[in-house]
Amino acid sequence: MPAFNYKERFVPLIKDRSKRQTIRAFRNYLVKKGQELSHFYGMRTKHCTRIIENTPCHDVATIFILQTGDVWLCFEEMEKPDAEWALSFLIRARKKPLISPVQFKQFTLFKLSAAGKNHLAWADGFRVDGSTEKQNDGCFDLMFRWWNQTHALPFTGQMIKWK
Repeated sequence: MPAFNYKERFVPLIKDRSKRQTIRAFRNYLVKKGQELSHFYGMRTKHCTRIIENTPCHDVATIFILQTGDVWLCFEEMEKPDAEWALSFLIRARKKPLISPVQFKQFTLFKLSAAGKNHLAWADGFRVDGSTEKQNDGCFDLMFRWWNQTHALPFTGQMIKWK
């Protein structure tokens, strides 16, 4: 059963069920649709606490976040080597405009619009003061600044959703 550790800032959002997704780098064992997910704060410390009861994984997508701020998703099951090839394809192809969706091998990649990126960021817990699920302008800017500070870009991983 995959277990996830969250930063303190996300705990209230997980508890109130407004955050129902997480973006994670690829692991040795990929998260699959239908698996039970565990959600913790303070893992590997004496303060470890379960945030909510186990939840079933509702959906998994491969996510690509580029240095340019472009975000691409693939909803078919993609292994890490395929995702790395797809990422290199997106980086090489960005010199010419790509029209979404794009076919890569047997996979379909979708580029998120500005509104789609703001929705993704809000759903992932990056919220500008006063923002709501429907009024979420500026949320992706907040998320992208955080990603630039904490992750190497371009980033490839899984977007994992639960109910």
